Amino acid sequence: MRSPDAMRAAIIAHETGAVDSMTRGEKLEAIWSATHADFRGIAGETNPDA
Repeated sequence: MRSPDAMRAAIIAHETGAVDSMTRGEKLEAIWSATHADFRGIAGETNPDA
C-alpha cells in the first residue's frame, strides 16, 4: 500500500501537469469564456478613439 505522502505527491504532479498541458490558444479560450460578457471585446471596437 502506498503512503499518504506518495499519494499527495502523485495528486500534485497530476494537477500541476494539467495546467502545463494547455496550449496558449487553449489558455486564451479559457480566459475568454470565463470573462463576463460586459468585459469582452476587441480593443477599439466600441470606442475607436480609446
